[in-house]
Amino acid sequence: MGKFKFNGHSSEDFNLVIQTPPTYVYPERDLTNNHIPGRSGDIIIDNKCFKNVERVYQIAKGFKKGTTYYENFQTILDWLNSSNGAYARLEDSYDSDVYRLASFQNGGSIVNYFDEAGATEIKFNCKPQRYLFIGEQDINYSGALIT
Repeated sequence: MGKFKFNGHSSEDFNLVIQTPPTYVYPERDLTNNHIPGRSGDIIIDNKCFKNVERVYQIAKGFKKGTTYYENFQTILDWLNSSNGAYARLEDSYDSDVYRLASFQNGGSIVNYFDEAGATEIKFNCKPQRYLFIGEQDINYSGALIT
């Protein structure tokens, strides 16, 4: 069973279960296609960058006795909206060597299973880059300077 961490909090903190692993979405090159009337073929301009990608998690949660459907998911929505739409760090156990910068911007709907459990889809809008954790490690150099 996988987990993800967004803006400093883990899906485990909220007792969320990821129902299926997310699919790997690779970034789309940012291209501009222009058609000239009377000419065959388009002119393709490479804007030399990539578009954002979407990372989607199908999650479910069982409710504790004495809690309501609204209480359970309002806490999760407060966490997801804690970055106020700005980019925050997103990590998951399915791609454990890297993290992404992601924004939660989407609304959605939550299925209520008889006030016992609920399920929803969480979508993150991510920058196209993936950042290696190893890049955050300090490297101590003790060699001599070359002049």
